[in-house]
Amino acid sequence: MIKDWDLWLVPLGFATLATYHGYFLYIYKTQPLLTVIGANHVGRRAWVRSMMADVEKKGVLAVQSLRNSMMGSILWASVAILLCSGSVAFINTSYSYGIRKPVFESFGGGKTKQDETTMSIKVTLLLGCFMVCFFCCMQSVRFLNQVSFFINTPGEEILSKFVTPEYVASLFEKACNFQAAGSRSFYFTIPLILWILGPVPLAMACFVIIPFLYHLDMK
Repeated sequence: MIKDWDLWLVPLGFATLATYHGYFLYIYKTQPLLTVIGANHVGRRAWVRSMMADVEKKGVLAVQSLRNSMMGSILWASVAILLCSGSVAFINTSYSYGIRKPVFESFGGGKTKQDETTMSIKVTLLLGCFMVCFFCCMQSVRFLNQVSFFINTPGEEILSKFVTPEYVASLFEKACNFQAAGSRSFYFTIPLILWILGPVPLAMACFVIIPFLYHLDMK
């Protein structure tokens, strides 16, 4: 029975997460103000218009606020790439010294010949999540860097006809969306890390993390 746990607990856990995110995307598309992301976008657009309405007085405040957001994205990216490298080193060490069996056979991990392939899938998905987090956070830094320049465009310049508050706000939204996607992919690594111990911890993590995500996503 233990050998079959991967066949139904793992798909059940992933299906639960996919169902929740499908529900969240539906709410976000139909009633965005019920979600934290949608409400934050409205507030950010108002903030950009306020900053660009009086560049001389609020320009420094705008850049400092964007710098704080940029530092957060850089921190996420740094932690992601550090954990990615650490995970590779840990797996290589585990296989080199043969210490993997006591860990991977626990919690329903099984002792079949398929453990090698299953472990490769687990590590690949884990590293993939870390790399997605790194990529999204770097894109967030890129858009925040653009916003920090455009938000101080003087109103009397010809360029301001093209660099409108709506355009700058859209760049700011993209930066925040990438940052949210990066943090979300980081959360996904929790069930994947526990999957190394076996399918039971993964399923438990998927069920526990959904109320946590709902609390973060919904107003």
